[in-house]
Amino acid sequence: MRTITILTVLTILLSYSCKKYPDGPSLSIHSRNARVINNWVCEKVLVNAEESTPFYSKYNYSYGADNSYTENSGYYTLNGSWQLVSNDDSLIVKLNTSQVLHRFKILRLKNNSIWLIEKVNSSDYEWHLKSK
Repeated sequence: MRTITILTVLTILLSYSCKKYPDGPSLSIHSRNARVINNWVCEKVLVNAEESTPFYSKYNYSYGADNSYTENSGYYTLNGSWQLVSNDDSLIVKLNTSQVLHRFKILRLKNNSIWLIEKVNSSDYEWHLKSK
């Protein structure tokens, strides 16, 4: 009985200590970099907590294994690079000119969904992306 109690307590402690991002996942077998690498589309976009998804419905984002980044809005295409920073809590996207395009705080990082938040001027943009 004592062994079961110890295992239960350890399982609970490990599940809470492994959670890196506010919205999950609690545990993943894939590295954080591997979970970023994907082709993404907008599932939901909130600007200051207000629904703005229709304005971004044509956007596509590609995060490559070589840290390449492509953003296609349907009207323009931007190319650059990406990297995880701040103990993997944030994602930085730079244009090929080394200018920072996006500085996201990661809220969720799963294989098929990534939630990011970014402050632009005085507005908060929250991006819920799903794999394409």
